[in-house]
Amino acid sequence: MVTENIKPNTIRHLQRAVYPASALLAGIQLNLFTVIGQDGKSVQEIADEVGLDYDKLQSLLYVLVLSDLLRVENDTFFNTEESHAFLVIGGESYIGDEYEAFVNSRWTTIGKTAQSVKTGVAGAKIDYSAMSKTDLENFYLGNHSQNQRVGRDLASKFDFSRYKRLMDVAGGTGGLAITIASNNPDLKATVIEQSNVVPVVQRFIDESRSSESVSVLALDITQEVPAQMFDVAIMKNFIPVISRNQAKQALINIGQSLEQGGKLFMIDMGMLDDSRTAPRDVVINGLFFLNVFDNGGPRTESERREWLCAAGFQKIERFSWEDGLGLMVAEKA
Repeated sequence: MVTENIKPNTIRHLQRAVYPASALLAGIQLNLFTVIGQDGKSVQEIADEVGLDYDKLQSLLYVLVLSDLLRVENDTFFNTEESHAFLVIGGESYIGDEYEAFVNSRWTTIGKTAQSVKTGVAGAKIDYSAMSKTDLENFYLGNHSQNQRVGRDLASKFDFSRYKRLMDVAGGTGGLAITIASNNPDLKATVIEQSNVVPVVQRFIDESRSSESVSVLALDITQEVPAQMFDVAIMKNFIPVISRNQAKQALINIGQSLEQGGKLFMIDMGMLDDSRTAPRDVVINGLFFLNVFDNGGPRTESERREWLCAAGFQKIERFSWEDGLGLMVAEKA
């Protein structure tokens, strides 16, 4: 094979992708975007304010410039519109903690890919039932801001005011339920979680001062049906972390606890086209699932539709979403 005219461009690009990603992590950990703020600062001003080495800080700042996260004018560094919107602490859309949690969990995890594929066993398995309360809090904390953001987006795009009883399945921090309930005063929400996760959920409910409108119920939805009935259910990032058989049963159990005409909002980062080549972010995210769950993973639209129909749902619609998430909405027949 003649290779004189072939260059390893894709390989080199992937090899170097770690540098801007690591620079962003450092910028978040050092609070650089918050320090720079709206007005911009010089290297010396930032170094003096945070207590950093001038030369090393300067190198980092220029990497962030080339990564389109900062811009520089006359030796003054400014946040871009994106970094100012999402990386300044205190902003409503701040996702720095989410990025840091993602990096801490994903970079080590995906390094186990060859091992996981070879053995057929997740090399960095996550077992929620075996985690300590502290580990669970740290794990879910990284998802809390995203849960709140998704809750705000759902509440802005769909009318929840007509619902009275919401079920947040495997709700983690309860961020979705808390956010939607806060915008709909007549809505009572119940977060359903495993028994060892309940204290974590309760902590977030208490901190949000939402105990009058949001409660938590210890229940395994893959094995049990809630005793009470609901008219709307939300399930975020649950289908990809369980087996196909568990997903089928969970949807059956959810269907049995929904009133006729009740809606199910299924939103997660594992919603594949039937081609299995799109959306790109979901396909790539499959590396995470194969390393942390023995039987979980992305599921296709056709699989989900089949399971929903078998569980008594109809009028199934699929919507595109942000951050690699997909959304399907179904109605209980």
